[in-house]
Amino acid sequence: MESDEIFSGKYTAVNSGSNAKLTLKSQDDIISGTIVLDGKLAKIKATRTDLSFSGILFDEYTNQGCAVKAIQEGKVLKLSIILPLSDQAIVFNFEKENSESPLSFKEEGEKNSMLVGTWRYTDVISSGSGEFYASIATDYFFEFNADGTVLTWTGKSGGGTRDVSLQSGEGQANKLGWYTTDKTIHFVDLTTKEESQATFYAESNRVMFSNGNNKRVYERIR
Repeated sequence: MESDEIFSGKYTAVNSGSNAKLTLKSQDDIISGTIVLDGKLAKIKATRTDLSFSGILFDEYTNQGCAVKAIQEGKVLKLSIILPLSDQAIVFNFEKENSESPLSFKEEGEKNSMLVGTWRYTDVISSGSGEFYASIATDYFFEFNADGTVLTWTGKSGGGTRDVSLQSGEGQANKLGWYTTDKTIHFVDLTTKEESQATFYAESNRVMFSNGNNKRVYERIR
């Protein structure tokens, strides 16, 4: 539908000194997307009314959200982020990027060859001490392919207490697209084309992914 294309697309902030990026998808009256501010990613869910929308901006890493609203004024999308516990707003002016010759995610950036392979991160949660001590370990995997696709899945979890043993099965793999620009990795939803980002530092046998205060070090397994 033509009305769905009003907001759908990628935007760049035209504010002086801002490097904010915005990606939106509009379907019927529902707006979804992501915004990257100073290298940090947040998700947007909103409801559209004619040339405006309003909803929630949510940072899944800090588990915090705030109100967001936007209105299309000519070529400019004016987006306001309402600061929590106040009526103050941060306003960004976005312009849609040229989509006359859209690039697929495979062409938008290089694939850092050091990431190609299969990687595992083990998360261990423990509590208590002595006879009350309990722990559980969960493996998380990335399999980066040279063709620009990546599989991500959760492995088996195991652990328990002194008297009880717990174990869960392996999760189903999710397939995404990926590419890199400098030290930033971009993950691309193959259906919606929405992107999320993280910074990375790669060595031959380990790689660290960072997004805000969330840091994970993966080890190469092949």
